[in-house]
Amino acid sequence: MASFLGTLVAGDAGTGGQLQNVVASKVAVMRAMVNKYTSDYPAYLRAPSANGVQGAQNEGDHVVLLTGSTGALGCYVLASLVDDPSIARVYAVNRPSRSSVPLSERQANALVERGLDSDSILGSEKVRLIEADVSATGFGIERDAYEEVSRLILRDHD
Repeated sequence: MASFLGTLVAGDAGTGGQLQNVVASKVAVMRAMVNKYTSDYPAYLRAPSANGVQGAQNEGDHVVLLTGSTGALGCYVLASLVDDPSIARVYAVNRPSRSSVPLSERQANALVERGLDSDSILGSEKVRLIEADVSATGFGIERDAYEEVSRLILRDHD
């Protein structure tokens, strides 16, 4: 795909109808690849609502697992999710600190650095900050938090 886009940018794909044929051919190949590599993906199921009802379609029934919320993009995504009425819960998962600074403080500092209202974002009932270590059993998080995330996010899609 990168070489195709490079060809288009460089203008080496031809002109007029020739270019349209090249684009149509490449798009067909890309769609075939998507179909090939996603054919066995489980069907999308709505996340359980905050009260645990599978497939609830009420406002505020989506649950999101966000990684890297202390990064630049993560801060803006977190703020957007908190403002979104269709989101019931955001699990903001980050790596353990290399220092002794708690995740809540790291997150607040990251939000403030970007001019975002850390008090309203972190004060939201939606936000659950989780420090996780993917190499540890249960990701190294508290059992209650692990069970809650498992129930709402990592459920079986049968």
